[in-house]
Amino acid sequence: MKEKSFDVIKGKEKIMLSAPHNVKHIRENCVRPRETKTGTIVKILSKKYNTYGIYKTSTDCNNDANWDEKCLYKKEIKKIVEKEKIKCLIDFHGMAAYREQDICIGINGGKNIYTSHDIVDLMIETFHKYGFKNVTIDEPFGAIHEYCVSTYIARECNIPTFQIEINLKYRMAKYKEYQKYNDLLKALGEIIEEIKDIINK
Repeated sequence: MKEKSFDVIKGKEKIMLSAPHNVKHIRENCVRPRETKTGTIVKILSKKYNTYGIYKTSTDCNNDANWDEKCLYKKEIKKIVEKEKIKCLIDFHGMAAYREQDICIGINGGKNIYTSHDIVDLMIETFHKYGFKNVTIDEPFGAIHEYCVSTYIARECNIPTFQIEINLKYRMAKYKEYQKYNDLLKALGEIIEEIKDIINK
């Protein structure tokens, strides 16, 4: 069984992007589908904005990197965060199309972001600017499970982490809302630039 089932992108900025559900994953013996384009988003943004990135490439480990306690994916993130002195993690996920939310920002009731409420505010403002109006905090996904990527890294590395859930309608071409995919990338890029300014002060 192949153990390394992810790729890492090296950068210079002290921000790391993650997509643990870029491929099918197994949670409690049930196979769950990949979250379309989350890995693509990490690759595009990491390379364009010179951040670190990590995304799953196969299901060979037979686990769920966003749920299981023992996970090489999370260990690799922790190693990179500590070695490269990463100051912020954004973990990308996908919501189903039936969800009413456009974007959900999971912060575990604030526990995962420490004092970085200003970043949450700028995220909401930026998403609204690009036409994503229904942006929620912790609803329906709050990153509350102790072994979620963002929760684990916030706890183990003491840095602010954000779980960003994106509705499938903006990630799959069969939906009319997909025409806003480029706006999504622009919004996320602007957020990364704003976070860079904040963490480099």
